[in-house]
Amino acid sequence: MMKRLWLLIFVFAAWTLTATAQRTETLLQEGWRFHLGDAENAQSIEFNDKDWEIVTIPHDWAIKGPFDRKHDLQKVAVRQNGETLATWKTGRTGGLPWAGIGWYRTTFDVSKTERTTLLFDGAMSEAHVYVNGHEAGGWPYGYSSFWVDATPYIKMGNNEIIVSVDNSQQPNCRWYSGSGIYRNVWLVTTDKTYIDDWSIAVSFPDKNITSSTTSCKVNITANVILPDGSQRPLQQTITVQNPHLWSPSDPYLYKTELSIPEGDHINVTYGIRSIDFSAEKGL
Repeated sequence: MMKRLWLLIFVFAAWTLTATAQRTETLLQEGWRFHLGDAENAQSIEFNDKDWEIVTIPHDWAIKGPFDRKHDLQKVAVRQNGETLATWKTGRTGGLPWAGIGWYRTTFDVSKTERTTLLFDGAMSEAHVYVNGHEAGGWPYGYSSFWVDATPYIKMGNNEIIVSVDNSQQPNCRWYSGSGIYRNVWLVTTDKTYIDDWSIAVSFPDKNITSSTTSCKVNITANVILPDGSQRPLQQTITVQNPHLWSPSDPYLYKTELSIPEGDHINVTYGIRSIDFSAEKGL
């Protein structure tokens, strides 16, 4: 269950904001082309990908197999088991062919000039992102999300995204990691004045929140980025009456909307609870 709290952040006129566009978040799911293996000049927009496989994101190239013992066979000594000599072991990643280099390509349309970012919820791993033939950014780590600012390379009309991922490096991990763009990809557009998603923080000045608490305060902070690249802090405190506490058995969440008048807005989701540490009981 989720309760929505509306919070409007007003920004001082002295900041000379020109925000006029609403934030849009588009899921880039269909219409991707995929190639497993290295491909010379595949990052070029002139590259011919007509023979590539058509896939839907999220996509894991290894999950369809084939299963084979050789894919995760390794000769190691498990010191935790007291082993001193290395022996052949398998089963680490289920025998799926996870190792390799993969390429992805898709297109999207732009109808007006805005700030455009690409948000990747997860790509395994060593991702490099190209927009209209230009390398716009990337991320080496496969287990966390990342974003790429595509704005400098965007043109009116049709635009092309090309993504390479390299999951061939060893040692990799102790379990099946998956391969490729294995989580969602989002196209996010805002005005050139926008709320920095990655600066948002939620804190609670009331340190002892229990089931009998009648109200508690919630601090929400963020930064607004101006067209010249400078930033201004936002800070707002709201009061929640009779807070519904989050727990693993009752994961109740609140949602608060941060917005710039006539401009960018973003939803912030959070739970409320206290955590105690003690020498006797631990966490």
